[in-house]
Amino acid sequence: MDTEVIMEYEQVLIGKLNVIDPYYFRGKSPEVNRHTAAMLMRYCFEKYLQWSPAKVRESITLDILRQWHLAGLLKYLDPFKTMSLEYNLKGLAHILYPNEI
Repeated sequence: MDTEVIMEYEQVLIGKLNVIDPYYFRGKSPEVNRHTAAMLMRYCFEKYLQWSPAKVRESITLDILRQWHLAGLLKYLDPFKTMSLEYNLKGLAHILYPNEI
């Protein structure tokens, strides 16, 4: 499934689709949704922005997430459901790279 959702995300980036199909998240466990959302964010940060985990921690903003069509994925990452978005963006790198940050 990772390859399929990455291919769909590529279609969003080139403008052929507006959003990633909710199919990839509907009816899945919170753990699977968290994995998928985190994987797509890491994919973008590493492939397109060529950011290290430390660079993600230093530089991530909501504007960047919106520009790269990733802001909608925040709802699948648990801490973003309960705390202020501004506070949580500082911890996004730790969520995406728990063994490195």
